[in-house]
Amino acid sequence: MENTPRLTSIVNAFDLSPAPVAIINSKYHIVWCNLEYARIAGLPKSTLVTGSVFDLFPADEAHQKTLKESFDIALTKGVAHQLRKIEYPVVANCDASQPTVKRVYWSVMNIPLLDENGKAELIVHQPTDITPFLLGENALDYGAESFQMNLLSQLAHEREYLDSLFQHAPGFVCILRGERHVFELANHAYHELVGRSILVGKSVAEALPEIVEQGFIKILDNVYHSGKPYVGRAVPVEVRRHDKDELETRYIDFIYQPVFDSHGLCNGIFVQGHDVTEAHLLSLEVAHQANHDPLTSLGNRRELAVKVKQLESGATHALLYIDLDHLKIINDSCGHEAGDAILIEVAKTIVNATNNQHSLVRVGGDEFVVLMQHTTEQQAQCVAEKIRIAVEAIVFVWEAQQYSVSASIGLVEFGGTTTLNFDDAFRLADSACFLAKDKGRNRTQTSRPDDKDVKRHLSDMAWTTRLKDAIREDRITLYGQKIVSIKSPSQCERIEVLARLIDRDGKIISPGLFIPAAERFGLIEQLDRHILTKVFEMKAKRRTDDKPFINIFVNVSGITLSNPSFVKLLKELTQQYPTVSPTNICIEITERAAVANLGLTTEMMEQIKALGFSFALDDFGSGVATFNYLEQLPINYVKIAGEFVSTMNERAVSLAIVKSIQHISEVMQVETIAESIEEKGLLTALQEMGVNFGQGYGLHLPEPIENI
Repeated sequence: MENTPRLTSIVNAFDLSPAPVAIINSKYHIVWCNLEYARIAGLPKSTLVTGSVFDLFPADEAHQKTLKESFDIALTKGVAHQLRKIEYPVVANCDASQPTVKRVYWSVMNIPLLDENGKAELIVHQPTDITPFLLGENALDYGAESFQMNLLSQLAHEREYLDSLFQHAPGFVCILRGERHVFELANHAYHELVGRSILVGKSVAEALPEIVEQGFIKILDNVYHSGKPYVGRAVPVEVRRHDKDELETRYIDFIYQPVFDSHGLCNGIFVQGHDVTEAHLLSLEVAHQANHDPLTSLGNRRELAVKVKQLESGATHALLYIDLDHLKIINDSCGHEAGDAILIEVAKTIVNATNNQHSLVRVGGDEFVVLMQHTTEQQAQCVAEKIRIAVEAIVFVWEAQQYSVSASIGLVEFGGTTTLNFDDAFRLADSACFLAKDKGRNRTQTSRPDDKDVKRHLSDMAWTTRLKDAIREDRITLYGQKIVSIKSPSQCERIEVLARLIDRDGKIISPGLFIPAAERFGLIEQLDRHILTKVFEMKAKRRTDDKPFINIFVNVSGITLSNPSFVKLLKELTQQYPTVSPTNICIEITERAAVANLGLTTEMMEQIKALGFSFALDDFGSGVATFNYLEQLPINYVKIAGEFVSTMNERAVSLAIVKSIQHISEVMQVETIAESIEEKGLLTALQEMGVNFGQGYGLHLPEPIENI
């Protein structure tokens, strides 16, 4: 317990009280006592707080049993218990050579101290010596002739002191007597809580009629008749703080604790508690903030989880996953303040479009979810279309400029006759939303468990996790395919690196399964850098006298190449592996990636070529490039797209395209590589055209690069 100044003052007050008080634990050991208790015990406090009550105050078995039973009632039942009279001897003149035992009569009150769960672990033990009143004429044995008068005066002073402590206790306290729950005592805090000045002598129902219908009388009755305490936490109670005031809701922590007489019968109830209204309202506010988005005031993912638990089992429900289109344009053009403003506007628009009939939550930066109970797919499609049209109609003005957004929506029906639970529906709706963006944005994509597009998307998502793990655990291995001379197919001085993934079960996974996932979900740059680093490691370990001199071709995505940090990576690799010459590394980039941002691509390629690396333009002829691009890009090789090479003997157009690419490359003094050579019969025609190199399954099947 924190030792606050207030707590210290209360402890000191009890220590100086003329009434003896001790705190006893469940093993009947004294853990604290005040000075008066030590005085009547005739023992120092240091001795008292180290021993058992029954060891410190030995008595015969019958007397100990009576006192122990009173302790046990307080501990097990959690209620106060009083022994109106018990004979229990104490040792007198304990310091003398022959200590004597005094016959003493006591009135004992044992009050349990309850923890927050209503369990009693400690007892407030208050013994009062009533021997003078019982012995009458022998009272003089206890002091001067005026002993009884002094004792009465002392008891009056003690009562006054304890009443002061009672009245100024930090919580509210009252004592109710009898079946009608008549107020016997009530402190200042209780009077302040209920707004009444006169309570003593009145029943609860008479003094506080407004609480009768709130069920508190029934609780009091149950405590009185059952003898079991009742603990309430942050219980709302309607009280009238002043006679003319309206009823006001307060929240209270309280305990109704039965009080028993010497026969074990309940004859009253001890009420204790605190007004926790401010703390409770603050906790509600904190809980609200934890479950709601501070920007839009909509629920968040935690609130969505609460709503899902409230769904009727077996009923049909629907889910909309909404992702805003083009919000990044507003953020980049106007700043995030404008982005926040449009998010607030969109949230209001969706609420209005759904007539506030469904649960709308914000689950991400520009992502919202609408949970619709008892809603079919067809009904949800109507709602989705209303939302899409409403969002598209938003005209957002910021600093005299107009902006617009749209919404891509994924829709899933779940529950009911479907086999989908909410978690599966959420994943499918997310995937459907992604597909809606992929297909052009500003549309709704309905997802079903047998949807092939959604299945492919979910498969790609699964591959991203497997790919991340493989990169982290270094389970990406390098295969290679020879690039041979057309004139001398047995001669190989070039190899294209082909990545493979080794699954945890040892299975080799081809790139066709994980490369699309890497490109779609933003892992391709990480994969490119990982592969290029492994290439440098491999070449640094390889001795030139063990294997012939070989140039390595490494595929790099347009995303990787356009990042300025890629140049920094290449510089770091050349410094880390000084035995690896950049002239032996050729970076392959596809035609589509090269022309997507021609200016930036050309600039980056020039910087990389300055380091000594060479470039190959991969899959040329399959995209939108023109021969004009060949002149602008600083390339060393053109790889002729395999779709033309493999069909040039059957299709005149394919043959013409291959010849044209070869002719332009010769003019530009760029070497050519024919891809996808499945039949060696193509070599003669390619050699006649002047093509320099060939690559394909007809020339070499990919194998682990260390074997080449």
